[in-house]
Amino acid sequence: MIDSSYALPPDGCRQSHVNVDRNKNEITGSIFFKGFLSRAFGGVTTYFVITFSNWTDFGVWTEGHLMHGQTAADGCSSGAYVILPVNQKQVTVYVGISFVSIEQARINLQMQTKLESFDSIRDFIQQTWLNEMSRFEITAEWNRESEIKFNTALVHSMSSPTIWDESNGVYLGFDGKIHTKPDYMDHIYTDLSIWDIFRTQVPFLILHDSKRANDIVHSIMLIVEQGGYLPKWPLANGHTNCMIGSHADIILSDLIMKHEHDQYLNMTQVLEALRNVANTVQKHDSRFDPPTYIKYQYVPFDMDEYSASLTLSYAYDDWAIGNVMYAAGLIDEAQEYYNRSQWFENIFDNTKKFFCPRNSTGSILCPSSEIEYLIPFDYRYTEGDAWHYRFFVPHNTPRLVDLFGGAKFFAQELDTFFIRSRDWPTTTIPNPYYWAGN
Repeated sequence: MIDSSYALPPDGCRQSHVNVDRNKNEITGSIFFKGFLSRAFGGVTTYFVITFSNWTDFGVWTEGHLMHGQTAADGCSSGAYVILPVNQKQVTVYVGISFVSIEQARINLQMQTKLESFDSIRDFIQQTWLNEMSRFEITAEWNRESEIKFNTALVHSMSSPTIWDESNGVYLGFDGKIHTKPDYMDHIYTDLSIWDIFRTQVPFLILHDSKRANDIVHSIMLIVEQGGYLPKWPLANGHTNCMIGSHADIILSDLIMKHEHDQYLNMTQVLEALRNVANTVQKHDSRFDPPTYIKYQYVPFDMDEYSASLTLSYAYDDWAIGNVMYAAGLIDEAQEYYNRSQWFENIFDNTKKFFCPRNSTGSILCPSSEIEYLIPFDYRYTEGDAWHYRFFVPHNTPRLVDLFGGAKFFAQELDTFFIRSRDWPTTTIPNPYYWAGN
């Protein structure tokens, strides 16, 4: 049974088609769907080709009704089915997909599987993973569980983002056109959850696989070239406007400041994209109104409920932009962004020692009780609460410690934070005790 109209979420399918070719033992089709993120840019079409070693009969179905011997069906409750020989205990099925066309799905299937056996393909994939993991040598005979955790985390870190180019290097661009991957790139990447990975996965990739990190940055700049703007969270070939900040700034800065960027990075294009995202309202993936932000030197809570999270994010982003400007020799312009990177102080409550939303009138609106500081997914913060954002000044930790009144009190508050976090011990904070000189 081929449920060719299936999609996540259940109502994601907008259009589907399936066709059975009895002479080739092949089923082809497509599904156009709009998911939680892809609906932001109009949806995505996935094409597929499925081949079977053999079958004895076939048909299609729609709205729960089987239509024996029919070769085509349309609609978001449709698909195809095949009947295998009675005594057959094993069937070989090859599936090729594409975001370009059915013909490209067929090319992908042929080139990427070579129609080899299941065991052969499995062995190839396993060896490919082993080659990737061989970058690291780790032993912990006294704690095998730690080895397992490390290797599992390593696999997770290399399982995304999505390779977007297809066989022969073709891919669907942000302008809706078919492009061919530049020769200097191994792959085009998409599905970049930048808000999640700018402080975790990407620095790790720059450390151990700068080629892949460069391809990610080149993919971001191709999005700028084809789609006009630095992305927040690109998915497939569209902007989603998902999450906050303009943290592509940080990814670019991280690669450049570590001198890991290759000769193909167009610095003129990078500088222009950074200026645009920091100072203008973009059609896609814009910051909160930049002129208003620059006027107040913080995001007013009465204009955006994520005031504190946005202000802290933009401070870090602008520091990263300053770094790129400095690396390009634009010292005065760099200083402008370094000055902006200090605006996190404008939402710090010196009495309560927390970063809190601030209205356009200047009043700071911190949580009113001890319990209120600990509300996960507090509406005043983005996917966190006042405690999570209390330490989010990674670009100027000495000043953060000063705002707390010194290293001793800062360390005490870190103790409190981690003790209260034991029910959810995973954080993305690098050991912040170092910030206080420990």
